[in-house]
Amino acid sequence: MKLHKYARAIPRKCSLAILLTISATVWLNSDVSAQACKASPAICPPNGWENWGNADDSVDHLNNPVLPREVGMENRLRQFTTRIMEGIATREGWELTQVEDGGSSGFRAADGSVLAYELRPPHWYLFTYQFIVNQDSMTAWREWLTDFGQRRMNSVNEYASHATSVQDKVQACMDSANYYGDLKGKYMTAHFEAYQKALLAGNKAVTGNYEKDVARYDKKINEFTDKAAALQKNPGSEEKDKNYEAEGKSLNQKYWDGSILIVQIAYNQDLAKTVGTPAAGIGSPPGTNNSGGFTLAKWYLNGEPDNLSIDIFPRSKNLLLMLMGPWMTKADSYGDFRPAFYTDKTATDRSTNKKIRSDQVQTIDFHLSGNAKAIRRFVGDMPVGDFSKMIVKP
Repeated sequence: MKLHKYARAIPRKCSLAILLTISATVWLNSDVSAQACKASPAICPPNGWENWGNADDSVDHLNNPVLPREVGMENRLRQFTTRIMEGIATREGWELTQVEDGGSSGFRAADGSVLAYELRPPHWYLFTYQFIVNQDSMTAWREWLTDFGQRRMNSVNEYASHATSVQDKVQACMDSANYYGDLKGKYMTAHFEAYQKALLAGNKAVTGNYEKDVARYDKKINEFTDKAAALQKNPGSEEKDKNYEAEGKSLNQKYWDGSILIVQIAYNQDLAKTVGTPAAGIGSPPGTNNSGGFTLAKWYLNGEPDNLSIDIFPRSKNLLLMLMGPWMTKADSYGDFRPAFYTDKTATDRSTNKKIRSDQVQTIDFHLSGNAKAIRRFVGDMPVGDFSKMIVKP
């Protein structure tokens, strides 16, 4: 799956003191960003999202080259999908933000010209929406982040204070290490020629004495550098930092799944990714294949959520994948799914007249992640028939 250059994705050997500073600054900045976006610390829409689908934005797409018919498809699908998302948000009392909007590049013929409409493979387009479904959880998330960021900064200051208190001792050790390093260099310069001759002559007594003397210098150098390193260590701060890393990962994920619902809807996409382990029967609707008008509907449990993932749904423990239209319902070796047109050369090449044109919808895939209860409510609110009507039958 490749985003064209106009797609909007949600944009991943130093001392411990530096690492602690970076980490604490990230968390504090996360809280500061709340001033610019009311959805923070959840996802804030990227700059320029207000222009998605306007005239200038549509003209930009033509340079890809996407046909005017395909731009019309994008705008039509955006209006259709957003209207449904807004209706569900109103019904549930959720706060809605669109956070992603993008799709495939256009196609060119072998001579570099824009590929004719009749020959073009399916044009895919994707929309991602974020619903704030629990304001209490969002408030707790923000309060925890403020406290967490301050505690991390305090840890940085504590570490920096310790480093300052031992600075003179550390410098004295390094001066001693450098002193013996200079002596070693002078010794090797003065004796290296004799050492080489002894090596060629097989004189082990001379070579052995030389190597022992060099080793003694190395021992003194290592003795002082190790002492300097030991002085700089602060086991308490290092242990705190490990605990902070674990706390940050755990609580960010907890509040993510407690506060938000992510809904990603893609039309004509050639790959539907999954994450985690299939888990049948987790709530209804739907929990199993072939339910509720879907070609496939399957829940997944993600045991290792990644809150830094570029794809948004792996940030949650919960994923509901739903497929509409002709899909292969057997997952590939990666656990992902392909549409039926993916294996049909005549549907994807650039030389065959297409039975279904590029700006027509053949398949839809839905990735729902985040709050498990909200996922079920969303599916219950979905106008499944309206989505189904968008699909063109062969």
